[in-house]
Amino acid sequence: MIMKLRMPEYVTPQVFEWAQNEVLNKKKINTSNVYLTTLTEGLTVQLLHIGLYDNDVQSMSKMHDYINQEGYQLDISDIRHHHEIYLSDPRKTDPDKLNTILRHPILKK
Repeated sequence: MIMKLRMPEYVTPQVFEWAQNEVLNKKKINTSNVYLTTLTEGLTVQLLHIGLYDNDVQSMSKMHDYINQEGYQLDISDIRHHHEIYLSDPRKTDPDKLNTILRHPILKK
């Protein structure tokens, strides 16, 4: 699993390196497996899934139907990944009201 977090524009490679050193020096946490990168997403299809995380199979099925109907195909690979963007805090939100954006990379057939 890869966790991605959006960074503000002021987080340059130098700021990122400084932050890693601060975490290591102050908290003694090794962040060598954390890195800063730029993601160019490309063409995608996405859907807002509302409800339990375990029930996203129905939402993904809707996405796949849409992809096929519109003449696209999935483009999941080592470079392009499925994304789940969690908009709700599961500690504070009723499970039936959790909001998650599901996103698949696609390409035209």
